[in-house]
Amino acid sequence: MAKRPAFDALKKTKPMPGEAALVEARPAAAQPKADTRIQTSVRLKPAMWAALNDLATRKRVEAGRRVTVHDLLIDGVRHVFAVNGIKLSE
Repeated sequence: MAKRPAFDALKKTKPMPGEAALVEARPAAAQPKADTRIQTSVRLKPAMWAALNDLATRKRVEAGRRVTVHDLLIDGVRHVFAVNGIKLSE
C-alpha cells in the first residue's frame, strides 16, 4: 500500500505568473451578486406541508410549469396583504 504524504507536502504552492493573470481576468458577470431577499424558515405541521406539496404538484400538472411550495407560500402572503389593503412596490 502507498504511504500517505506528510502534511508538509500538502502546502499550497505559489501560483505561476500566468495562472494569476487568469484569475484576475474573470469578467464581472462571473462574480456572485448579492441577493436582495431575506431568507427565513417557516414551521409547518407535517399535514399542512403535505397538503401544500400535493397542491403544488397538482398545480404543476395543470399549468404545465414549475410550481413549488415556496411559490404557494408567497401567493398566500400576497393574498393576506391584499385582503388587508397593504400594497407592496415590486
